[in-house]
Amino acid sequence: MVVLLVLFSSILYIYIEYSVEKDMQDILIKQSRFIVANYPDLKNSIEKHKPILKKMLNIDADIIKREDSLEYLSVKFENFTKGKKNYLKGYFLYDGKEKLYLVLTSDVTQKKEFQNKVFRAIVISLLTFMIIVLIYALFLSNMLLSPIKVFSNRLGKWMKYFNSIDISKVPGWRFKPLAKSDKYACKKRSHKFSAL
Repeated sequence: MVVLLVLFSSILYIYIEYSVEKDMQDILIKQSRFIVANYPDLKNSIEKHKPILKKMLNIDADIIKREDSLEYLSVKFENFTKGKKNYLKGYFLYDGKEKLYLVLTSDVTQKKEFQNKVFRAIVISLLTFMIIVLIYALFLSNMLLSPIKVFSNRLGKWMKYFNSIDISKVPGWRFKPLAKSDKYACKKRSHKFSAL
C-alpha cells in the first residue's frame, strides 16, 4: 500500500511539473506570435518598445544571432536561475538565413514556487497517509489475530479432552479405531510440543 502511495505521488508530481513547464512554454510561444504579428519591423520595434513589452507582457525581448547549437531548431527553451529568481528563456527562429532569433525571457519564480508548494503538499500528504496505513495495519492485525487466539485456546482445550478419552467406553466397533487414532495422534502431538 505504501509503495502504491509513493508511486502515485511520484507520478502526480511529475505530471504537475510537466504541465506547469508546458504551460510556461506555451505562454512564451503565444507571446512570440503576438510580437511577430504586431511588430512588422521586429528588430527596430523591439528596441523601441522594450519597456512596454516588459510592462505589458512581463518579458524581456531581444534579437540575437546564434550559430552554435540552435541550428535546425525553430524553438528552444532554457531554464536558468539568477539570484533567487527563476527564468524561462525561449529562442524563436526569426530569420533562418541570417540565423536571427527572437529571444524572450520570462520570470517564472511564482510558478516554480507553486511547484515547490505542491511538492511539499504531496510529501506531507504521503507521510500522513503512510502513518494512517501503519496505524490501520496494526489495528487490523490485532483484530484479525484475536479470533485466531480464541480458536487456538479452544483447540487446546479440546486436545485435553481427546487425551482423556477412555477407549473402552467408546460405543461401537466403528468409532474405536477413530478414538485410537485420535488418542495416538494427540499423544504424538503432545510429545512433539513437549520436546520443543
